[in-house]
Amino acid sequence: MYKIDYHIHTVYSPDGKATPDEQISAAVSAGLSEIAFTDHCECNNNEAIPPDFERWFDFDPDSYIQAIKKTDKKGLRVKIGIELGQATQNKAFAESVLSGYEWDVVLGSLHNLRNNYDFYYLGLLGVDMRSLMKDYFEQLYELVCFDCFDVLAHLYYPVKYISETDKGFDIHVYNCEICDILKKLAENGKALEINTSALAGNYGNTVPDMEFLKMFRQLGGEFVTIGSDSHVCSFVGYGVSKTTEVLREIGYSAITTYEKRQPILREI
Repeated sequence: MYKIDYHIHTVYSPDGKATPDEQISAAVSAGLSEIAFTDHCECNNNEAIPPDFERWFDFDPDSYIQAIKKTDKKGLRVKIGIELGQATQNKAFAESVLSGYEWDVVLGSLHNLRNNYDFYYLGLLGVDMRSLMKDYFEQLYELVCFDCFDVLAHLYYPVKYISETDKGFDIHVYNCEICDILKKLAENGKALEINTSALAGNYGNTVPDMEFLKMFRQLGGEFVTIGSDSHVCSFVGYGVSKTTEVLREIGYSAITTYEKRQPILREI
C-alpha cells in the first residue's frame, strides 16, 4: 500500500510545533511512503485573528524551502508545498507567492470568511458558526473557480469546530452546495483532500466523508490526496492506512501525489 500524508505543518507555521526533520522521522516511523510539507501561507495574514489573541508571524518562503531541502529524507519521498489560505481575499499576493517559488503542491484553503475571524477563533469566542455555513460554501466555490491551487483542503473546515458544541449538526443539508463545488473541482482537474484530523474529535469522521468522496468520483473526480493536518509529530500519518483502504473499497485504485505541481497517480 502506497501511503501518503500530504498535509503536514512545521515550526514554519505559527501554530506548528515540530521541525521538518522531526516530522520526517515521525513519517518514517508511521510507515509512510511520501509526505508533503504544507505550511501556512495566509493571504490575509493577521486579519483573521481577534485582537486579544497572539499575532501570527509572516510566512518566510525562502527560509522554509531551504530548511526542507537541508533535511535528511531518510529514504522518504518529501515534497515542498504550501497551504494557501484565503487566496481570493488577496489575489495579487496569492499570485506573487505562486509565481515566485517552485512548489511541488499547493493546497487551497478557506479558514475564514471575508471580514471575519478564522473559524477556530470563532469557536473560542462562542459564535454560532452554523449561520455562517451558507456564506462559507459560496466563498469556497469562488476559491475553486479562482483555480490557483492543486488540492482543495478540508472541504468543510468549520465542521470540526461546530461539532464541539453541536454534535447533531448534519453537513449533508448542504449536499447541493457541496455537489457544485465538487463538480467544478473535477472539471478543473484538481484533487480533493481527505483530511483525517477530525477523526480524533467530536466529529469523528474524515473531511469529507465517504459519501462525498463517492459523489466526487461520480462527478468525474480523478485525483484524491490524504492529509493528517499534523502540527505535531505524534499526529503524522493519523488515519492514513484506514482511509487508504476505504478509498480502495469505493473504487479508487490510486492516490495522487505531486511534483512541480503536476499530478502523479500512485497505485494503492
